[in-house]
Amino acid sequence: MKKTKQIITVSLFMLFTLAVSAQQFSKADQSVIANYSITVEKVNQYMLFEKGFGAAKAAEPKYASLTPPRTLDEKINLLSQLPSFVKLVKSTGSNFRDITLTGTCLHILFVANDPKRQANFKKMCDMGYAEKPSAEQMAFAEAHRAEMLQWQKQIIEYGKAELAN
Repeated sequence: MKKTKQIITVSLFMLFTLAVSAQQFSKADQSVIANYSITVEKVNQYMLFEKGFGAAKAAEPKYASLTPPRTLDEKINLLSQLPSFVKLVKSTGSNFRDITLTGTCLHILFVANDPKRQANFKKMCDMGYAEKPSAEQMAFAEAHRAEMLQWQKQIIEYGKAELAN
């Protein structure tokens, strides 16, 4: 029962994060996100970032006092001022822009392709809080359906581990 509660909590947190993030971005920023080209290599780099996120966050006392981003550029640059996150991003072989955009796209694709959440996602899009993923992103999700489920499960596990600390 406790594991089920944690999974539900993490899932709701991910959906809430998506909704809040989407509300912050202009139509131009949403368009950049919706049309970002996502690849398996970028997702693998993002997953390395996700895996190390909790440790990097714990090593940064300033993390809790960061101002939430209002624009895509602010979101991309948010963690670049913190040495633990700079080191983490470098260790993935990526950069803050690709990590941010890949993570945002991945979370949107999780929701857009989940039959239980598609209706709510469509409402968010209709209300202007998010933009539907591009045909390329949807094709990526379809071509990598099994990996998408695995990535989502890993992210939930990383989130549970972070909550436990």
